[in-house]
Amino acid sequence: MLIFSLIWSNEVLAINNSGDNTTLEILSVVGLNVDDYNINLGSGYVNSTQYFATIDTSGIETSHWLNETGNLIVINDKHTLNNTGDTNVNVTVSMNDYIDAEDWICGASGSTCLGDNARVEVKIEENDGDSCINGGQTNYTVLANHSDKSTILLCDIFLSTAGINVFDVYYKLQVPMESLTGTKEASFTYTVTGIV
Repeated sequence: MLIFSLIWSNEVLAINNSGDNTTLEILSVVGLNVDDYNINLGSGYVNSTQYFATIDTSGIETSHWLNETGNLIVINDKHTLNNTGDTNVNVTVSMNDYIDAEDWICGASGSTCLGDNARVEVKIEENDGDSCINGGQTNYTVLANHSDKSTILLCDIFLSTAGINVFDVYYKLQVPMESLTGTKEASFTYTVTGIV
C-alpha cells in the first residue's frame, strides 16, 4: 500500500517597508486537495521465472505480478489533485521514509535484492486537458530507484480554478523477485509552490 501525506497550504506574501510603517499584503492563497490518501496495490508475488514484476496503477495489466490464484491483475488506483487556491502553482512529489526504492521494497538499501531492479515511477494524466500548462510529467519518470530518490516536478503551472483544474497521479513499481514478503508501506509528499 502506498500512503501519501497530507498536503499543507501556504501563502504568497509581499512586504512593503517604507519609513516607520510596514505593510504585509497576502497576494494569494496556495492550496491543494488530494481525493484519496491511499493507493492500494493489493497483494501478490513475482512470477518465479522473472527477475522482477511491474505494477502500474493506471489500469494496465501488471507484468509478472500474480495474485493468490496465479493470475495477472489490473490495478486502477490514483490520486486526483485539485488546485484549491486562488493562484497558479507548481506541484512536486517526493518519497519520504526510505533512502531509495530498494530500501522500501527489499527491506534495506543494497541488502536483499541482488539486481538493481527496485524502482518507483510517477506520471500525471489531465482530466480536462488544460489544467497543467507549460510542462506536465505525462510520461513515467523515475522517482526512486535501487540507489537514489529524487523530487519530481509533476506540473510546472497548475491553473487555479478550484474544482475544474484537476489531474490524476499514477505510480509504477518494479518489484524484484528477491523482495521480502509482508506489507510494504511508504509515504510520499506533494508540495505546491505559488507562482506570482
